[in-house]
Amino acid sequence: MPDEYFAKPLRNESISEVAYAWREAFGIGPYLQFVDILKIVENVLPVLFPPFSLIVEKASALDNVEAYTEFEPPAIVVRENVYKAAVRRDGRARWTFAHELGHLTLHDSAVPLARAPQQYQRMQDLPAYASTEKQADKFAASFLMPEWIVESFSCPIALSSACGVSYQAAKIRIEQLARKDRSYLPDAVKRYIGQK
Repeated sequence: MPDEYFAKPLRNESISEVAYAWREAFGIGPYLQFVDILKIVENVLPVLFPPFSLIVEKASALDNVEAYTEFEPPAIVVRENVYKAAVRRDGRARWTFAHELGHLTLHDSAVPLARAPQQYQRMQDLPAYASTEKQADKFAASFLMPEWIVESFSCPIALSSACGVSYQAAKIRIEQLARKDRSYLPDAVKRYIGQK
């Protein structure tokens, strides 16, 4: 896993709102299931945000890192094999691009955990709401699989195929949204359901 960075704490709902706003900015129809993330990062984003560039590097130049985001100037740097996999519509590679887009849109002021506020430096694991990696994953999930699209799927295989993500990403997204719905139930209702 990449090094942890501290970011301004964000609620999942706030991250989803940012992802949905970017979908709209890119002209993605609300019910379009398969988002061409490579076309967006390669062709659309540079037009909307001219200083941005996509940089494809040989695998040897990036060691074990699939991709990373730079802010000065703004760029997504990706390993050549990940880029080629995204061209082939590989779900994991497409996720990598959406994840890096999340960093670009959410994290221009992130700092290494060692420079985070004192309360976070002592933590074994940075909490999800303040972790750049977890926030970027939430952005990717919301961007590639918006909640209103996921609601029409109960099978991860079907969601994976429709949205062009890995089976694992689809399964996790369905499970998270199912838990979210249940988390809003009053405690008395949860206890009642638990007794059944």
